[in-house]
Amino acid sequence: MSSLANIRQLLASGKTQQAKAQLLTLTQKQPQDLAVLALLSSCYVTQGDTQQAVAVVKRAITIAPDPVHIHVELASIYKNAGDYPMAEQYCRSALALQPSHSHAWHCLGLVLMAQGHKESASQSFAQAEANDPFNHLISQAQAAGQRGEHEATVELCQQILKQHKTHPRACYMMAMMLAKRGYLEQANHYLQLGLEYSPYNQSLWSMLSQIYVQLRQYQGAIEASKRLTELQPEQLRYWMLHADNLTNGAQYEDALIALDHALKCSEEPAGVHLQQGHIYKTLGLTPQCIAAYRQCLSSPQTKGAAYWALANLSNFCFTVEEMQTLEAIGLDTEISQEQACQAAFALAKALEDKQDYKRAFIAYKSANLNRPGGQFSPDKFQKTCSSLIKTFDQRSVNITARVEKSQVTPIFVVGLPRSGSTLIEQILASHSQVEGTQELKALPAIAKQLFMASCHKNGNNQGNLDKFSPAELGKYGELYLNKTAIFRADKAFFIDKLPPNFQHVGLIHKILPGAIIIDARRQPLACGFGLYKQYFGHGHDFSYNLQHIAFYYQRYLEIMDHWHSVLPNKVLCVQYENMVRDTQGQIERLLEHCGLAFEQACLHFYQTERAIQTASSEQVRQPINDKGMLLWRHYEAQLQPLKQALGEQTLSRFSEQLG
Repeated sequence: MSSLANIRQLLASGKTQQAKAQLLTLTQKQPQDLAVLALLSSCYVTQGDTQQAVAVVKRAITIAPDPVHIHVELASIYKNAGDYPMAEQYCRSALALQPSHSHAWHCLGLVLMAQGHKESASQSFAQAEANDPFNHLISQAQAAGQRGEHEATVELCQQILKQHKTHPRACYMMAMMLAKRGYLEQANHYLQLGLEYSPYNQSLWSMLSQIYVQLRQYQGAIEASKRLTELQPEQLRYWMLHADNLTNGAQYEDALIALDHALKCSEEPAGVHLQQGHIYKTLGLTPQCIAAYRQCLSSPQTKGAAYWALANLSNFCFTVEEMQTLEAIGLDTEISQEQACQAAFALAKALEDKQDYKRAFIAYKSANLNRPGGQFSPDKFQKTCSSLIKTFDQRSVNITARVEKSQVTPIFVVGLPRSGSTLIEQILASHSQVEGTQELKALPAIAKQLFMASCHKNGNNQGNLDKFSPAELGKYGELYLNKTAIFRADKAFFIDKLPPNFQHVGLIHKILPGAIIIDARRQPLACGFGLYKQYFGHGHDFSYNLQHIAFYYQRYLEIMDHWHSVLPNKVLCVQYENMVRDTQGQIERLLEHCGLAFEQACLHFYQTERAIQTASSEQVRQPINDKGMLLWRHYEAQLQPLKQALGEQTLSRFSEQLG
């Protein structure tokens, strides 16, 4: 092995001091060897000795003043040391030698940005891209991507990255390809690589924010969107993205500040006011909430959503004029189908509040029939349920994670929406040892990651976890706790209330064997009608059809029966109707299951000031009452399709609660 090859191997293994010693010896024998000097300067840079690094590179320039890359290297050393005037000088000397040198233009852009010269920096970055030696490969990769030739796109990007491992556009396209296939962690890796070279690249930061959200790593998403607002403080979309990320991370006060900035950038402020209203509702600031929503009623882009948001507030009544507008909104050709759908839900709720149940149901039916968006597939959901039951059999659930004793215990509240899960969350969050959070998305994200890992491990897409060791399962439990850390303070317990997690009870037990699980259950006619009368912003596609609601409810019971069979006493079922009729008794039972001592504050849960980010946030700020328990009775004739689809066998399980 040659001397330089040996030195490069030492540098690659982190033995910088040994490499430097050999290079100093070589410089005495070969004082004009540029390769030796380049490696020596690299050693000094690694050790943080800027003065010596500069001296070595200047020595190289005196030997060979023309090679552009030496000038760029010196500029980079000065830049990293914070000496921007000298860095700029050597960038410009490099460009004087070769005006089309892409890396020199890029380095100049970085230096100008560091000095606050954004416009000049943008021009330099544009020159760097225009003179990029890989432009022909980038064009080919983009064309292949547009044709749907994903493998060709990846291959072309890899060709670039072999020569320039942090090339920003190649990294961006690689991340895009990986994200489309569900490989989010790998996509994140390429975005981070691209940002090493191009830290002001807005496309990279924007995609990184989106990837972090999909990974449910909200602190990372917040940091990425904050960076975007710093780079382009006049861009409305970046402030809205930042506000969304802050809201997802339960940083509501900061989200309101971000929305104030958004208002300064917006020519159409209704969308901003709508987001403000949602946060005010979460915080229980009803007057501010109403004022914000009312500012959205004149805009075609937000009027339906604003009417629905207002209708969802407890004890809110529309004015006569607002009711007239609401009733006529279905004929408004200026608004989208989604806005018209939400307005129809609002009209139905307003008519229901006036006890005009016949007209209310007509409006509910119209709203559900005209809801745009996703479609529910009973066959697909049946396959999902059957697969879960098959995968998490008795043998599988007996193999659990090996975990160290945790300082915090999650309490999962699962079930169906509109089943009383927010009430249970509010009761528990009133306890001194329990942290209330929100509907966390961490567990479904981990379920996807585990599924991808199982496909790789097993060579199939069955989702079987038998090949995962207790130590490996424990890593996923740690990952869950890390993802949810942003929502927690220092209490011994915290709540994860995401109803569809009823599908993941087996997974919870395997990766977090010490977790507590509660099933919030409500009799199917009341729960089913509660779902049918609710507009969900996303998800729950089954809820817009009475037969689909019945089908979903039956599969929910089937899965929960399975968990009770293979994990006896693991899940506590809390029946909503029993909670209303015997509140203290049920609260005592609930706390006992969690291993918590009884506290009076749990009885007075409605007095809490915590933020609540669900449709039931208004209701759970009031004492328990039974006024909504039998509301479905007013629609019993119209709910016959739901009754028939549920069938006698299902309904007989709730004979005591049907009233």
